[in-house]
Amino acid sequence: MIERYIVAEMAAPFLFGVVAFTAVASAIGIIFDLVRLVSDGKMSLAAAFTVFGLALPTYLVLAFPMSMLLSTLLTYSSLSKSSEITALKSFGVSAYRMAVPAILASLVMTGITFVFNEAIVPATSYQAELTRAQALDRVQSPYRDKNIFYREFVGDALARIFYARRFDGKKMQQISILNFSEGKLKEILVAKTATWNPAAEAWDFSDGTLYRLTADQSYREIDAFSRKQLAVPRTPLDLAMETRPPTQMNVAEATRFLSLVEQTGDERWIRKLKVQIQEKFALPFVCVAFAVVGTALGIRSRQATNSKGFGLSVMIIFGFYLVSFICLSLGEGGLLSPLMAAWLPKLGCFGIGLFLLSRAAR
Repeated sequence: MIERYIVAEMAAPFLFGVVAFTAVASAIGIIFDLVRLVSDGKMSLAAAFTVFGLALPTYLVLAFPMSMLLSTLLTYSSLSKSSEITALKSFGVSAYRMAVPAILASLVMTGITFVFNEAIVPATSYQAELTRAQALDRVQSPYRDKNIFYREFVGDALARIFYARRFDGKKMQQISILNFSEGKLKEILVAKTATWNPAAEAWDFSDGTLYRLTADQSYREIDAFSRKQLAVPRTPLDLAMETRPPTQMNVAEATRFLSLVEQTGDERWIRKLKVQIQEKFALPFVCVAFAVVGTALGIRSRQATNSKGFGLSVMIIFGFYLVSFICLSLGEGGLLSPLMAAWLPKLGCFGIGLFLLSRAAR
């Protein structure tokens, strides 16, 4: 069958691409740094290999779409160069039919990439960071141990600022809370410690002072206390207990973290997280977009060598990720919606591939 033959021809360049692109990406991302640490005597060779092995899935996920582009471009260029494309067309096989094996293979790789991104990469990248910190004798705290900062908004208006200088995993220490109303500071609470009380769904403050202010910002009342309970949201505690960046979370974990951040009302932080979540869905689709582009270019090419094919792939990849970076930045800045920021480059690349494929089919 044509499909089986083309997929078999794609296997070797795809595996070559995975090895080559993974090597390049990991060299830039982590290998040079690990070599420097080992040569400086700051990390053992065994620890460096462990960190590299844990970080490897991150770079494999980046290599899968690139390898789809390279394998389709080289395979269809080879078929075109040996006149097999011409022979298939003479038997009535259209360019669209010839593209089916590449698209089916890319759909499989899309699923594999998504599984890697969801089930493997978040855990291994987090473990790589912990292993690196342990090897360098750096304490990696499971929570944020200082400068816990939380802002709460009601609409566009700032309602509360919560700040704790220290956190030991159970108690907040040296707390300052500023409560606002109608744009004016109404209360200032300063306390030595604060502990979340789950039964009362409130914070228990100790050894502090509550200052109430008048409209002209002068002190109206000063209340010193040894114990006081206030119904302030537990969001500062939840934020303090989450130290991982979104890149080390799967979609479900990132969505739960987004629900916490939404309580702060920090629109920029919220937009950034929404963009990153959409990117987790959109990234695997690059396999399909690159496969269509590579197939179309390969069918149209008659004189492409392996070196030219690799060079062309690198140029396309660079251009795509440059546009993708710009769109993600515009999404985080609010100029594009999170959905558009994540999907526009992928759908644009897919559309260009379909256009080129239609030209090749004529």
